[in-house]
Amino acid sequence: MVQPSISTDMKLGTHILYPAFAFRQYNNQAELTGCVTVAALFEVNSQGICQSIGVQPEIRLTDELIGPEDPPLELKRQADFLPFKPGTDVTVLAEAVAPSGRPEQSWYCGIRGAGLEARLRVHGPRRWQEIGRLVQPGPAEPVSTVRLSWRSAWGGAEVGADGKLTGEVDSRNPIGAGYAARGAERAMIGVLVPQVEAADEPIVSVFHASEPAGVAPVAPISSWRANFAGTYDEKWQKTVHPFLPRDFDPRFYQCAPPLLRSANHLCGDEKFEMVNLHAKYPRLSVSLPSLAFGAVASYRDGNRLRMPLALDGVHFELLGPKPQVRLTWRTSFLWYSGITAMDVGALDFDSLHHPTPDAAYAG
Repeated sequence: MVQPSISTDMKLGTHILYPAFAFRQYNNQAELTGCVTVAALFEVNSQGICQSIGVQPEIRLTDELIGPEDPPLELKRQADFLPFKPGTDVTVLAEAVAPSGRPEQSWYCGIRGAGLEARLRVHGPRRWQEIGRLVQPGPAEPVSTVRLSWRSAWGGAEVGADGKLTGEVDSRNPIGAGYAARGAERAMIGVLVPQVEAADEPIVSVFHASEPAGVAPVAPISSWRANFAGTYDEKWQKTVHPFLPRDFDPRFYQCAPPLLRSANHLCGDEKFEMVNLHAKYPRLSVSLPSLAFGAVASYRDGNRLRMPLALDGVHFELLGPKPQVRLTWRTSFLWYSGITAMDVGALDFDSLHHPTPDAAYAG
């Protein structure tokens, strides 16, 4: 496929304090577009106010993947080198922290804000055991923290009656803790039970079929994203390749779990509340900083087009001593006669309240 490319003939002018990046990308109609993204990192103080850090990280050009696999399969941080997201992603990198400050067997945690909510229950390590004639979760060991990784959630590889992998996986969360094929429940005895579950849907069976629960970024291999990648068949190979398939849906680029994907772009002044996700702030309330940006594309034929940037990423990072949030904005323009320059600047926030940018990448 045609990959995004850095344009050497499109100059980027930035009139803001935050890193910006411009590049070219073909949309799913095989139309060339000029795209721009802005990213900003903030520390959150004790009052929940976002304060810009002095030295901003550079734009992230590739996904940051972790794990023992080769290549790794767990997405820690998503690349900024993306052309368009139709809504806003909200993700959290965190450990669930026991509310008492002492080891506990189980507790609740979660995030809510902007009409979105993910409520989780976490457990210390526990194993499947036979209770009567049923295979059920055994008692949990007390712990002080539980990593909120998709590896600790429902999903993963299916185990057969002989204790070997069947080759089937839960496509929603291929890196999950593992589950039993029908009739193979005894093969799970002694295996670790998922430590992270939805607060209102406890995992009680090795055949649990509810949605995997979590708040971390979702990797492209998950069907929550892969189902939007389009059809790569012989017809595509002959008539469309190397461009994206016509049924490619930009929701593929959204890396938040389903409960934390906003259907529309957030404004940037929303408030989020998090519970038991940070050791210093067991109840953390964060007000987004009310920033808005716009871009102007200058064309070879003398025309200029202006577009607001959409806030499409709210990524909380709570693993360090100070809570942080990284915000991303982006938009795109059709290439037309050729874009010679892209200028990015700050806009009056109120004038862009509830922006509905008709980005070129949306087709």
